Amino acid sequence: MPVQTSEITCIREVARCFHATAEVFNSMLVADSDVLEIDRWDSHEILTKPVDSECVRSVIRLNRDAQTVSELQTTIKTTGSCEGLGLKFRDQHLHMIDGFEAGVQIRSASQ
Repeated sequence: MPVQTSEITCIREVARCFHATAEVFNSMLVADSDVLEIDRWDSHEILTKPVDSECVRSVIRLNRDAQTVSELQTTIKTTGSCEGLGLKFRDQHLHMIDGFEAGVQIRSASQ
């Protein structure tokens, strides 16, 4: 989504990451938050345990060395209520980038 903001805060003592997202979708502000359990926390990365929705499983990786945040989403179901969402049995890699950089990319793509 072109107008979206996210914040992730991880607290080692409680082994949880708190993920909040707000985005403009069809001229409406939509906000969401999740509490993610931490699977691994070392000097190189923080990795969350998988979170399953009805259609998709996701894992978030915070790479401390590269200072990047990525999410791996894997389709786990395409039938029933998941049918018609355009999901295929495959992995989708999402990357969080700086908002200013995203704006530049969007403007460049539309020119």
